[in-house]
Amino acid sequence: MEHITDTERESNDLTTSLEIHLNEEYKIKIETGNQFKNSIFKDVYKNALKNVIEIIKQSEKESQYDDFNNIIAFTGERGKGKSSSMISFRESLIDKSKPDHTDFFKKDDNDSKIDYDFIQNKSFAAIDIIDPSLFRGGESLFEIILAKMFQKFQDALKIKVLLDEDRRNLINHFQEVFKNLQIINSDRQDIYKKESIEALSKLATSSNLKDKFKDLVKNYLEKFEKGKEYLVIAIDDFDLNTEGAYLMLEDIRQFLIQKNIILLIACKIEQLRDAIEIYYKEKNNVNEIDNKINKYLEKLLPFKRRLILPDVQKIKNLDLKILDNRKELFDIKSSDLSNVLSSVLFENFEVYLPISFHYNNFYPHTIRESQNFFNVLQEEKNYNLLKNYLLLEVNNKKIYNEVFLEIEDSDNVYLNLLTIRILNKTFGVQELKGYSSSKLPEKISIGDVIFALLTYEKRLFFDNYKEVAFLDYLKLYYFIRIRDMKDKAVQDNMLKYGFVNVDSKIMSEEEGTKSRDFVEFKGTIDLKKMNTEEKFILSQFMFILGDNKKTYRNEFEKDHLVSSYKKGILSPFSIFHNMINIDVLHHIFKFDKSDNFVKLNIKWFLKSKFITQLFNPNFTIAFLFELNKFRKLEVKEKLPNNYFDTICLLFVYGSVKSLENIKCNKSIINDFLEYPIVKTLILAFLSRNKINYKVVNDINNNHSLSIDKLGELKITDHLIDIINNLYDSFEPEEMENQDLDLIKEKLKLLHSRIKKNPNYKIITLSTIINEIKAIDEFHEVVDELSSYQDGIKSGEEDIVNRTKKELIDYLKNKING
Repeated sequence: MEHITDTERESNDLTTSLEIHLNEEYKIKIETGNQFKNSIFKDVYKNALKNVIEIIKQSEKESQYDDFNNIIAFTGERGKGKSSSMISFRESLIDKSKPDHTDFFKKDDNDSKIDYDFIQNKSFAAIDIIDPSLFRGGESLFEIILAKMFQKFQDALKIKVLLDEDRRNLINHFQEVFKNLQIINSDRQDIYKKESIEALSKLATSSNLKDKFKDLVKNYLEKFEKGKEYLVIAIDDFDLNTEGAYLMLEDIRQFLIQKNIILLIACKIEQLRDAIEIYYKEKNNVNEIDNKINKYLEKLLPFKRRLILPDVQKIKNLDLKILDNRKELFDIKSSDLSNVLSSVLFENFEVYLPISFHYNNFYPHTIRESQNFFNVLQEEKNYNLLKNYLLLEVNNKKIYNEVFLEIEDSDNVYLNLLTIRILNKTFGVQELKGYSSSKLPEKISIGDVIFALLTYEKRLFFDNYKEVAFLDYLKLYYFIRIRDMKDKAVQDNMLKYGFVNVDSKIMSEEEGTKSRDFVEFKGTIDLKKMNTEEKFILSQFMFILGDNKKTYRNEFEKDHLVSSYKKGILSPFSIFHNMINIDVLHHIFKFDKSDNFVKLNIKWFLKSKFITQLFNPNFTIAFLFELNKFRKLEVKEKLPNNYFDTICLLFVYGSVKSLENIKCNKSIINDFLEYPIVKTLILAFLSRNKINYKVVNDINNNHSLSIDKLGELKITDHLIDIINNLYDSFEPEEMENQDLDLIKEKLKLLHSRIKKNPNYKIITLSTIINEIKAIDEFHEVVDELSSYQDGIKSGEEDIVNRTKKELIDYLKNKING
């Protein structure tokens, strides 16, 4: 975990600025000293200056202890701005008296920790920036530094800026250092072939290399750099040359920790560790390596000298400018990056990502990632590009890439079933076994996928980074894939079964037992005394019509809405998808499709932003999560004494409050409130209800909802009575509880038999399935047990054993509740 200093915490309250130039993600951006105080790197620059002052003060002390250190490391992931911030600081330091940089070095009364007066009279020289990734092999870091110094000196000689005596003096110093370097790099056997006195003389000379280099730097600064006091050496991308990183660190340790040198390096500490580990593994006992690496790095790069580059995601008050070819595309004030990205993603792609307890892994963490991301966001509604960007990120971050490739290779009609099967088999979500075994992929709904993702999410711990990241990417991938579908028939087919399923528990139950989400009823509904609008509204509440609560997923000839029904399920959630079932419901309920109210609802549905977002698991899961909490957190008063008014309160007003809580775009909330059925439900509730609910008053005031503004009332007392009677007639029957007990006994019996005989055959399972069918042919356990049959009779030992183990786990869960 990255260390955040007190200064960083304080700075989060202040506004910082970030300028992103599209298509320049690999170009280093240099800031002037005058820009530092508003930069996202302002804390890095301040701490760098503080460290420079500390190095200089330490260098001026005569100490007998070997504790001097002159290294400042700019550290962080690739793309966070290490090179840009290090080079910007270097430029400001060597040119601190120039007008572009002076503001940074002026005394700041708000920052007493920096001795600005001390630094004013100090002067700095520099050589060209060193990039070890460009080394061609054979050169040492020390040789490159020496060559850079000499190159600068040589270039100056062409314009004769030195006195002859100073020129000769400096050349002699370069020659002395080079001669020492030659001896160190020569074959030691050649030295020992010489006369003893000559050999000893050469060995003594080579041991003086550090001192000779110290003399060179001193004279170089004094004579060539006109008396400047410190030589700034900046090394960029230090960690990219993995093979040579350890030897470069050794060059620094042996020759470059000198009192008139300031070393700036840009690196990723973890990669330096890897490089040192490779070297130590060849020389040391493995058990000692970690301790040695830690000691080595702590001595060479003390923790307080490591300047950790900020995560752009953690910056709360950000002034952000996005430019393309110098043309300003966005200028957003005082926001954080996640809000900006969320806003642009919605504006350009209609993709909503909620602000949750963790920063969505799809969002960028570095400046370079932000540039790449904004490049993609500029391509409005190019869902294929957005999907490919996501898949590239998954591949780069190694987040179950093989899973995404499998889904990407699948046909759209298999998308829902394959997503659930992967969560069931790859990630062991046993609750999804029944859905996973469906033989009819076109009958697996979006609601089934939402339920599967929510079930998986509930199992995750927030610190399980890889799986949390996988879920973030999977939810977004799923929505992008749907938005990119060219075949609308496949999308419509996904929608016909709804955005929730009967296993979901969303709104609070009556006295903890009676579901308000899904109301089971028996018999048929008498349509004779109902007008066309009543028939239409009631039809929109129908979730299931027929004895097919779950079996429709596995039996081709069955469907969820049939005209010859003897039982059914009513659900308020059905109003979100039943417009897609308008033809079959028209056939069953006999309403007039040409009725103006019916046409208004169809028109709204076809253009609805709210319905579009319900295809988005990020949106729907966040929305349902808030809806689940609504009763407990928002409704302190007594609930209405009937189902219809309770649903208007918990479901309709609860939906509005939930949309507010997830901070979705206001246009989505406005769109929801424009749904004609929703408007007439609110109107009916306000006309009937006498209880003064605070949350209702707040929502009405916020959205200007009042009886005189909601149009004509379409819900009659007759229709309300029908809905309430359907709910009141739904009571958990004693017989059903007895059936459950009988089924549980059968599961216990099966568990006992297969434990006693692990080599059991398929007949053992089939017998119990048939006995449970005799109790309740349509019980979910029948489908769930049947899903294990293919594996057990497959004949392949691995599959048989795995299936039997899964069956044991399933039985334990069912028996133990």
